[in-house]
Amino acid sequence: MFALLGRSADPNAVVISALATSFRAGEWSLVMVPPYPIGYVQVADHLPWEPSSLLSVAVGLLILIGVRATMRLLAPRAGKALGERLHGKSWLTNGNGSTLDWRRFADVCHFTLSHIALTCFVLIALLPEVASWVQSPEQWWTFTQPPLSNTLKTYYLLQLSANLESALAMLVSVVRGRGFDLPMMIHHAATLFVLTVAWRLGFVRVGAAVVLLHDATDLPIDCLRLSQALESFPLVAASATSALISWASLRGYAFPRLIIWSALVDTGNMWIVHDYAPFHIIATGYCLFIAPLVILWLLSMHW
Repeated sequence: MFALLGRSADPNAVVISALATSFRAGEWSLVMVPPYPIGYVQVADHLPWEPSSLLSVAVGLLILIGVRATMRLLAPRAGKALGERLHGKSWLTNGNGSTLDWRRFADVCHFTLSHIALTCFVLIALLPEVASWVQSPEQWWTFTQPPLSNTLKTYYLLQLSANLESALAMLVSVVRGRGFDLPMMIHHAATLFVLTVAWRLGFVRVGAAVVLLHDATDLPIDCLRLSQALESFPLVAASATSALISWASLRGYAFPRLIIWSALVDTGNMWIVHDYAPFHIIATGYCLFIAPLVILWLLSMHW
């Protein structure tokens, strides 16, 4: 936004013309969303709602629901066995094990497994792409972008499934009266909103960067919660140290520096490309995308 002067765009003239024509014809949904599959930026060969992608998300959602159900069966047994081994049988009858919310413990185990799997996927299959983003985050905002790699597309669809499953699980918990955590609900809603909007409007690499940073910092928090539940103080100390370092470096610095700051200073071409629309329309769409990013960061700082 602050880079309006001195920025030049190299858009596809045909797509720009189609965007302008459709906007003037009133074909944009909610005055903000261009006709499918065109986005604010154009990722080659990207069809957000193609049947195969929707099927992948649905299958992933069903698998994760099954994993959560399985974890609720197995994790309490494993946790009780480990707690007994650490503290003796009295821990289950008179100690913390007798009052522990084992359902919540199982859900934390589910999140831990999910965060481990997704973070390992990034480290094994996506690290070169992630490194290129860190070196030049401005590439997230160029109007014409290369096709998504198969690994990046797979990762993104997995993240959509995982975040949708988490949101649904939280909604079910609220409906059943098991608890109402407003900041966490806002966090999940904002994350799912950013992921979905980024997928639809072409900012796929931005959405992927958001969730990979969150997963990397959530993992030490998961371990901290599990070690606190099991009252394993060496693990509590190690997890707390890892959590402080990861949150300070990744959420405290990397998230605002690489994502929010880049969205502010590297998006001047968006205003040039979409100059066919009134300023207040583009400004509103811009704010609707930036605001959830800022909310996510503020919630992270609150926690």
